[in-house]
Amino acid sequence: MPHKRTGPYFERLEAHVAGQVKALRFRQGLTQGEVAKAAGVTDKFVSRIETAGENLSLHSIGALAQALRVKPGDLLPRGEEPQVSSKRAI
Repeated sequence: MPHKRTGPYFERLEAHVAGQVKALRFRQGLTQGEVAKAAGVTDKFVSRIETAGENLSLHSIGALAQALRVKPGDLLPRGEEPQVSSKRAI
């Protein structure tokens, strides 16, 4: 049976990835446009990712990871359940 792609689990997962992308981008002093260019996407796409408004494919996660010079797993939560704090690291 396929997994449902909506609901609290996926909302937490999207929010976690959004926070990681934004925090890594800020730490590296990069603009959304610079990340977008390096990842081969638009700056609008990066903006939607950072606000958890975009479903990401494995390809997109890989491209973002390369653009941010991290491993794809660094964008994903560690462990089974994604945990999102009320304060995102910047």
